Amino acid sequence: MKTRKWSALFVAAMTALCMGSCSEDWGKMDPGAGNQVFPKLEKLTTLNFDDGLDPAIITTFLDNGEVLIAEDGEQGEVLHLNGGYARVANPAAAVKIQKAVGLTFWMKQTAEDLEGALFSFQNEDGTSKLSFSADGQLNFTSPAGSYDANGMSGILPAGVWHFVGVSIGNEEYVVTVDGEEKFKETYSPAARADEGEGTIGDAILELAATAPYLYLGYGNEAQTLELM
Repeated sequence: MKTRKWSALFVAAMTALCMGSCSEDWGKMDPGAGNQVFPKLEKLTTLNFDDGLDPAIITTFLDNGEVLIAEDGEQGEVLHLNGGYARVANPAAAVKIQKAVGLTFWMKQTAEDLEGALFSFQNEDGTSKLSFSADGQLNFTSPAGSYDANGMSGILPAGVWHFVGVSIGNEEYVVTVDGEEKFKETYSPAARADEGEGTIGDAILELAATAPYLYLGYGNEAQTLELM
């Protein structure tokens, strides 16, 4: 049985900072001085597990396993996913995102798993999905199109704790591990396939910024942390 542990999860975003007044068309061509929209980095939430699993904040799901809080010698109280996964409200959905959504977290795998998702965003009916795997792969599927950032194996060796940063923008995707940039990809400029405006990169950021939930340990066709 595979095991993954999560320490504190931090979510930040480049949000809209309004100088003067902002219309519903924020982020498009702005009028003269005094009405521009400038991005700023804003912390949206920090999720830790020192006080256990609060059902008002985190919902857990079991798949022949368990989800619990465990005591780790290095990180203290951590979320332990062992044949299950967790879901929290997406904090980015509460603000207007202009440039990017970023997540940072501590994580540890006891056995290498490159198939299951570390985290994912999904819309209400599951027709749009954005997931991240331990090899840095970003997988996006939706009516707007699909996109795969292939990542690279070996960036998150199992058996040790890693501090991971993932930045999902409308132009590029960046992964850092233990303070070192491991993967960076600029999206293709292809137009989205649905009736929405912009490119596939805009559709990727739109999902990360509007999906109602952020899933931990869930999101790929291959189930994360299943019994082996």
